[in-house]
Amino acid sequence: MRLTFLARALLAVLCLLVLAGCGATATGTPPPPARPAPADADGAAPTVLPADRGSTEPDGVFPRTVTHETGTSTIPAPPRRIVVISTGQLDGLLSLGVVPVGATRAEAATMVPDYLTEAFPQHRAALAAMADLGLRTAPAVEAVAAARRT
Repeated sequence: MRLTFLARALLAVLCLLVLAGCGATATGTPPPPARPAPADADGAAPTVLPADRGSTEPDGVFPRTVTHETGTSTIPAPPRRIVVISTGQLDGLLSLGVVPVGATRAEAATMVPDYLTEAFPQHRAALAAMADLGLRTAPAVEAVAAARRT
């Protein structure tokens, strides 16, 4: 009989712990709900951020605090080593004139698609020198940490 009572008591404590974990409250202020930036009148991608997103600092000023979908991040100094995990990120950086120090690749694909080396011939050498960070589905963390401009 005592074993049954002990088993019931342990089960009750376990249930209380599980329920307490489900009822935990978050600390801090939750970020504002994400809303898409308005599209231009012609339906093209937005050219401005909503008023509550981005940074109030002019380009190139650091430190800067950036407001985004999950809260805020402070960037203390200009980035020196940027890596990308997808081709879309590589497209965006090259459009801004920035060549990352490393990139991942899709399975059975190259790190830099031909259309990018054709579109940005001025960056051909820097693109060829980027560190291979492994597959997009499993980036090599050590390679990310070691990536440097050559």
